[in-house]
Amino acid sequence: MRKSAIKAQLDDIEDEDKLLEEAKKEYETMNAGKEKQLEKIRQEQQAKREADMQAQKEFINSVKQELTEATWKPERKQVVAKTISNIPNIFSKVEKSPKAIVQLADFVSYFDEKTGMFNMDAYKKQALSPNIRKEAKSVVQSAINRITKSTGKMKPSEELDNLVPIFD
Repeated sequence: MRKSAIKAQLDDIEDEDKLLEEAKKEYETMNAGKEKQLEKIRQEQQAKREADMQAQKEFINSVKQELTEATWKPERKQVVAKTISNIPNIFSKVEKSPKAIVQLADFVSYFDEKTGMFNMDAYKKQALSPNIRKEAKSVVQSAINRITKSTGKMKPSEELDNLVPIFD
């Protein structure tokens, strides 16, 4: 082989080495940029997880505070606290019961989105109304029976249907 051919081949090898070095540098530069992006994404995700955990802790503390401030008897507070911790299990059972879903929907219909609270007065009025009517009819029927036994003047079945419960 000629000297000039060997020299040309050596120059080519040298050029290839330079190209290879440049490619390595370019690759490292690109890879470093990606690593920086990945690290930034990791930090953002970690910050979001920490913020979510903090928000969850604050929510739990506010639920505990609401329960503490409730004007219920201690026994009722214990029942409610136990129920709160069991809500996921309860809902998994509710979703399997058509009647429970209807009952839950009935209760949830009393939720006021503006206040973020349930209208418990309206719910209690609706929930107690049938029981009060039944109890009132029973009491009145008993009184009428006592009166009609002695006087025989009133027809109880006609009068009981007109009874309407009165609420404060």
